[in-house]
Amino acid sequence: METQASVKRILYIEDSLTSQWLLKKQFKLIGEVVVAASLVEARAVLKAQTFDLIIADWSLPDGETLEVVHELRQKQDALHLPVIMVSASMDSLLTVMALRSGANECFAKPIVWVELLKVAGRMLTAPYIRAPQVGQIPVTWVEGTANGRWWLYCPEISFFMEGVDADVIRAQATERVREVIAKGTPMPFVSKVKVSQRLI
Repeated sequence: METQASVKRILYIEDSLTSQWLLKKQFKLIGEVVVAASLVEARAVLKAQTFDLIIADWSLPDGETLEVVHELRQKQDALHLPVIMVSASMDSLLTVMALRSGANECFAKPIVWVELLKVAGRMLTAPYIRAPQVGQIPVTWVEGTANGRWWLYCPEISFFMEGVDADVIRAQATERVREVIAKGTPMPFVSKVKVSQRLI
């Protein structure tokens, strides 16, 4: 018989009541599920309680859960408190961003419960960190025009360029980012920047 001390504790960060109900139902044999419906709730719960696994929807009404993951990784590494990110828009860019920011694994919605249960079970016994695909780096570009000239700024490397040809500027910026990556310089996650992002 399982003792209370051995019960695994899972934090589910999700604002959808339907998703909350479904996950609790699917995970009832795996462990105790605690729900946080906002970033504010998630931060409060993480401060007051301990967990063995976090499953987090990407986007909530008060922000992106990636912010919480990034904060969490300043205190606990991915093998001690694994995080699984889920999103209806989980494409290659979001996957790379999530993994670089401290998530262990990513899933696209609608969730295939058999697969998520399998991965969650593994994270609770032998956590792993999924590596991003080689060559894919998420880069933030802020760009626009002023006085007939095109400008571009990349906050990850504090790089600014301007000129008359947008394609030339983008090509030069891409080359500069690749040079930085080739030198092994870390590219930090840039939070709270609402701009277009792309893989290069």
